[in-house]
Amino acid sequence: MLAQNQNERKSISQKILDWWNAHFYEIAMFSIIFLTILALFGLFRLWQVTPKKEPIRIEASKNQ
Repeated sequence: MLAQNQNERKSISQKILDWWNAHFYEIAMFSIIFLTILALFGLFRLWQVTPKKEPIRIEASKNQ
């Protein structure tokens, strides 16, 4: 009962801070995974639209 009364007296910012502290690890891991997938997708799209270069062909002269 005492804990419930103390919880009701907490300010909104304190409740938000408590929630953030309790879930920081999950938020950080989700952010890292999401940004990694986003970066890989961006690199894949960049690789897809990059024009392909023709290989350089060195032809021997026919006089030799």
